[in-house]
Amino acid sequence: MTDQGLAILESIKAKYFPNGYRPHKEGCEDYRYSRRGQIEIKRALQARALRMTASLK
Repeated sequence: MTDQGLAILESIKAKYFPNGYRPHKEGCEDYRYSRRGQIEIKRALQARALRMTASLK
């Protein structure tokens, strides 16, 4: 990266994230890739499939 590019990135950060940037909300856990999260995703997909088949009948 060039000095000008880094300066542009720093100005964007200062403008849109004046208090800093936090990639995740504090206090929440991300279950998407855990065993628990995979079970929840599978259950949601099955429920959606049941609703779709019921609406087609």
